[in-house]
Formats: sequence, C-alpha cells, structure tokens
Amino acid sequence: MVSTTNKTIKVFLVDDNRFFLEGLAYIIATNQQLQVVGTANNGKEALKKIGEANPNVVVTDLVLPDINGIRLAKEILNKKNDVRVIVLSIYKDPEFIKAAKKVGVFAYLYKDESVDQLNRTIIEAYRSLSIQPTKKV
Repeated sequence: MVSTTNKTIKVFLVDDNRFFLEGLAYIIATNQQLQVVGTANNGKEALKKIGEANPNVVVTDLVLPDINGIRLAKEILNKKNDVRVIVLSIYKDPEFIKAAKKVGVFAYLYKDESVDQLNRTIIEAYRSLSIQPTKKV
C-alpha cells in the first residue's frame, strides 16, 4: 500500500516518437505533483530503466518498435504490483482497449485528449495504489 498524501508522483514515459516524448515530459514537468523519472523509446529499454527509476505510474504508447504497449504493460505489471500503467495512443479501436483492460492497464487514453485529462488520470492512477488492486479503462 502506498501513502498518497503530499508526495510527488514519479512518472515514466515510453514513446518511440522522440519529439512527442520530449514534449510530453516537458508538459508533465510543469505540474508540481508530477516528476518525470525516466523515458524510453522502446519496450526493452523501458523494462530495463523502469527497474532503476521505480516509478509510480508508467505512461506508454501502444505501438513501439519492439513490443506493443499492451505487452509492455503486462510485463511491467507481472514484475511490479506497486505501479500503474496508462496507455496513451492514437488508436481508438475497442479491441485494443479490451486487450489493455485484460492485462490490467489502469486507463487507455487518446493522444488527442487534453493535458489536464492526462494529469488527472496519472493522479487517479497513483491514488489507486492505496486501494489495490483497481482497474480503470
């Protein structure tokens, strides 16, 4: 169980588009509740770095060059029960959402949603850590 009072939420970002990844990291860093503790451009790099960064929330793209975001989420969640995963994608396919839910992804958001929505979802995901397990998709 994780205490959620007055604590900075550690966020790890995964996306193969470097421009998008750096922009997202910059935007998230403007929220005082959130701290970007690492980034990766592919799934294998993410798995290696997540162990070292120890994030509370991982935000990953669905399509990565080596493994997809759903498989990445499954691997993360199998290794760590004290982290939440959010998929952030351009794909609005119900089958992707269903697959994400099946592996335990906290939320599936679209890249055309607002930054405020992403920030709120990250905070909700973190707060849900004190009420394990919970899923929102």
